[in-house]
Amino acid sequence: MHPHLPPPRIACGAEDGCGSTCGVTSGCVGPEHRSSQGFGAPLGDARGMAAGADGDGNLYLLGQFTGSIDFGGGLLTSAGGRDLFAVSFSSAGVHRWSKSFGDVSAEFLSAGNVSTDGTITLFGSFEGSINFGGTTLTSAGSFDVFLAKLGSAGDHYWSKRFGSVGVETALRLVVGGENTTITASSISPANYGGGLLTPNPVGLFMANYGPSSAHRWSKVFNCRAGIQAGGIAVDPAGNVAMAGYVMGDTDLGGGPVTGVGGRDVFLASYTLDGVHRWSKYFATLAHEAGSDVGVDSDGNVSMTGYFNLPLNFGGGQVASSGGSDVFVASFTAAGMHRWSQNFGGAGSDSSGQVLVDSTGNLLISGSFSQSVNFGGGVFVAQTTSTSEHDMFLLGLTSDGIYRWSTFVRGDADELAPAFALAPDGSIVLTGGFTAPLDFGGGVLTPVGASDVYFVQLTPP
Repeated sequence: MHPHLPPPRIACGAEDGCGSTCGVTSGCVGPEHRSSQGFGAPLGDARGMAAGADGDGNLYLLGQFTGSIDFGGGLLTSAGGRDLFAVSFSSAGVHRWSKSFGDVSAEFLSAGNVSTDGTITLFGSFEGSINFGGTTLTSAGSFDVFLAKLGSAGDHYWSKRFGSVGVETALRLVVGGENTTITASSISPANYGGGLLTPNPVGLFMANYGPSSAHRWSKVFNCRAGIQAGGIAVDPAGNVAMAGYVMGDTDLGGGPVTGVGGRDVFLASYTLDGVHRWSKYFATLAHEAGSDVGVDSDGNVSMTGYFNLPLNFGGGQVASSGGSDVFVASFTAAGMHRWSQNFGGAGSDSSGQVLVDSTGNLLISGSFSQSVNFGGGVFVAQTTSTSEHDMFLLGLTSDGIYRWSTFVRGDADELAPAFALAPDGSIVLTGGFTAPLDFGGGVLTPVGASDVYFVQLTPP
């Protein structure tokens, strides 16, 4: 067990008068705690995988669990394996409704989205069968992927399955207007609605659907050893940006590219109709990967990830401070380098998500070990018998200038948050925790092997 965990410390820039003592000095500028709750399955485990809010301020929590769990509306009980849950609360945190989905086999939620009207999109993998309120979906063999839309009351809109007798792994999801884009990986042929696509030998599938789940386009990108999409995002024009890593030679639509190291970073952009706009690769002889991507109202594309050896995104090399470091790189809508920088210390540091708010500011999550300074003071990670990492949240301006940062002690491998920006600008985040945890509103204590945390913060 971890010891009692302190509230998150806020680091500020020098202009805020906080300096390196932020966390013990009053008046620091950083995210303000609004609410935090924990939910657990005493004889099982649970994890939040996605969160969001609608235009009326109602909150939504999506995830997976085993055993039985109560979100305030009575027990939800897994049918046997790992099941999914979808929950909604009022803006005051009062339970509105909660539902579970699954059978005796296993279901996994990879990504979720909540639109301003409360429409919920769920994307993941399953074996056996699953019913979201419409026709029962049945796997063709091993794990297939599902894509489902629910209303703001959890009512079924539509649901689909894709896959073959092999294993399909759901990766990322983005919803832009009436269109939904997904990515998945497999070594087996699969039909995502536009005809059979065959990986050679490993494939990254990308598909787009319009209103009422109508297939618009789908394609597969092949690679010799491995290819993964860390994140996808959509701009106001409907262009889709995708970031990730590739192991070996590939072609993302702009022509064949030869792999350099173990994992190479890629960043690519496609039109609303799936036509290749531009793609870029960044590589060393070591491992590096794109973890996520975000876009602003001008179409600028910002990517985050991790790297080990010096890496050049177009503005000169950035160099790791020791182990793996976090990178953040921004490009114009046409793919031209705007700025790039890195954060890290002597330990192992990595990033998770990046979101862009309505003014173009960036919000980045990740984990760090040993110590790190994001620009407002040094954070020191707590080393325990089970973890050497803590979780961080980092705010940057559209031009990459430091705004604020905070960290929460705990097992970052389990903490790793999924978060979203609510229409009112607040941050809604969720994940899993195995030991007492405090986001600033009081200690949350787990009751199961792993519990769900559900937190809302107000950024500065």
